[in-house]
Amino acid sequence: MTEKDCLEYCYSKGFNWDGLYEKMDRVSCYCCPLQRISDYKIIYDEYPDLWKDMLKMDKSTYRKFKIDYDICHLEDRFRYNSLWNFKDCK
Repeated sequence: MTEKDCLEYCYSKGFNWDGLYEKMDRVSCYCCPLQRISDYKIIYDEYPDLWKDMLKMDKSTYRKFKIDYDICHLEDRFRYNSLWNFKDCK
């Protein structure tokens, strides 16, 4: 089954995730480190509860979300609409 097939099956069973996967490019866990930054921006802008979950998960581990940045770095980038603003996020 393709991603599209899987998504259509889920929709047919009543799952819609508040429209999340109608806006994102990848059909995977919303917190997947392989998502595009543009998809994280959608979560940041339109799904604040999911974003808070991502921040909480990020702060609860010693590992970085990506090798070169954490979720809080993405939040800084989105908040200030700028290039990376590295600070101590923990």
